[in-house]
Amino acid sequence: MTITPGELFAAARPMPLKRISPSRFVGLQRCRLREVWTASRTPALLPASARARLGTVVHRLLERVGKDAVPAEQVTTELWNEELQKIESEMEASWLDRSLVPLHLTVPNAEVHKLRALDRARRMAAELPLKRDGTGGTKGLGFEVWVQSSDGLVGGFVDCALRDDCLVLRDYKSGAIYEKDDGNESNVRAEYVIQIQMYAALYNDTFGLWPERLEIVPVRGEEAKVQVDKLRCSQLVQDAKALLAEVNATVAALHDRGASDLSTLAKPSAETCSPCGFRPQCQEYLAANADMQERWPLDIVGTVSRIQTLGNGSVALALTDRRGTVHSVRGLTPGQRHPALTLIEPGSHVGVFNLQRGYPAKDLREGPYTTVYRVPKCS
Repeated sequence: MTITPGELFAAARPMPLKRISPSRFVGLQRCRLREVWTASRTPALLPASARARLGTVVHRLLERVGKDAVPAEQVTTELWNEELQKIESEMEASWLDRSLVPLHLTVPNAEVHKLRALDRARRMAAELPLKRDGTGGTKGLGFEVWVQSSDGLVGGFVDCALRDDCLVLRDYKSGAIYEKDDGNESNVRAEYVIQIQMYAALYNDTFGLWPERLEIVPVRGEEAKVQVDKLRCSQLVQDAKALLAEVNATVAALHDRGASDLSTLAKPSAETCSPCGFRPQCQEYLAANADMQERWPLDIVGTVSRIQTLGNGSVALALTDRRGTVHSVRGLTPGQRHPALTLIEPGSHVGVFNLQRGYPAKDLREGPYTTVYRVPKCS
């Protein structure tokens, strides 16, 4: 299929999942459609956050230091720059992401994130004197260790398994690992706890040993220790298998009926949909957020009634939504940033995603993640 930048293509047909990972288990509980599309390598339609991209740089740096046994004194800025350049090169190749390059200009305090990541990598290198060749020199020890259930239905890579005073599993996180509960108390993020508990059970399934300590390690600050509750860990893996079977049964039913209605997989909410890169193709989301509710993304789908080039060279659109309300969208950057602007004309059906409220006029304006698509009339 040929994909034209700025042209919204038909939604990908969901495919069954072969396996479920601990992170996918958490994601499926939030929205099955998003995870099925992700697992099928369906191209995202919106740019990932620059902060998430920098987080990938952090994770790749730590993985490289661990797997390649990089000595602490060789964990330098040059090593960081190599991983950063790889990510920025990937972004430059995408019309969605290239406007976010370089990351040091689009991520607040990017230099601070770099210094913290290098510090964590040096401490990690110093703490782990083991020969690290991908297995740690010993079966089941090292970085990016593959673990899975006996039937292969649940599996994933553990960031780090090592022997200190006991067998330890570590999961490294580039962002904050704590969240506030309803009582304003700080607790380790629930999804991180679920993931590492599942890894504990999968490690036992793979190597016949239970870890004695579980650690969630942030780039900055002390690690959080998670209890090894063997019954809880094992039950989570069983729950993941049951969810996998349920999702695949739903996908199979869609295929049997030849149905294009994906509502049985979608679960729209402000929290789930805001970071989702598949929003433009998700009819359930578009229906749920037709009125741009508070806390939901500022996305508009409508018909173009006017296109105007402003004095500063930017483009303004007037869009009429399905209720007949006319919205003014201003400040769109012409050229490579929005290829759709060369495709649309009055009467075109258009979606504009990730807008921002202007101030003080309160009109809608381009933000760093704003994306414009020409949308087929049937969407």
